[in-house]
Amino acid sequence: MEKKFTIATFCLFIFIVICIGMSLYFKVFRKDRVLILYFSSDDVIKDVAKDIKKSTSGDLVEIEPTVKYSTEHTSWYNLAYDEYTNSSYPLIDNDLPDLSKYDVVYIGYPIWFNDMPRIMYSLFKKYDFKGTTIKPFYYSEDSKGSWTTGQIMIEEEKARVSEGLLITNSDYNKDLQEWLNK
Repeated sequence: MEKKFTIATFCLFIFIVICIGMSLYFKVFRKDRVLILYFSSDDVIKDVAKDIKKSTSGDLVEIEPTVKYSTEHTSWYNLAYDEYTNSSYPLIDNDLPDLSKYDVVYIGYPIWFNDMPRIMYSLFKKYDFKGTTIKPFYYSEDSKGSWTTGQIMIEEEKARVSEGLLITNSDYNKDLQEWLNK
């Protein structure tokens, strides 16, 4: 009887050691699977997204609208304003990867009319971010934009949404590195 107890105790001990070892291994050596999604009408958000890719080795995907925004300011503004005032959901032209394969999704966008572009609402309506951590980054020259993080929390209740990063100028590297290290 004592021998059986000793063998069972030894097997339990080995099992516990293996479980603890695997847990530590995944905490120490496993890196998060990272996706960087961005929508950009200019180069600022695109450049930030590329810098995040360099720092995280994540997959980089641009969110492309079916109806392209003109580079001419009046045309771009009119289209964006119509989308905003009509609360429309512009179509996303490209398919995005399977989001369930990622632990962390960085999402970048400009601030338009003190809000996310309407295509971002299309993104949250079409795709399920359940179980992922969303880290928003956004660009605005004259708006705080930080309330959009709260809007993402409303749109994606089953995701963890981290504090966003506001980019206000092209000298963002220090702020970006601090934010990435949080």
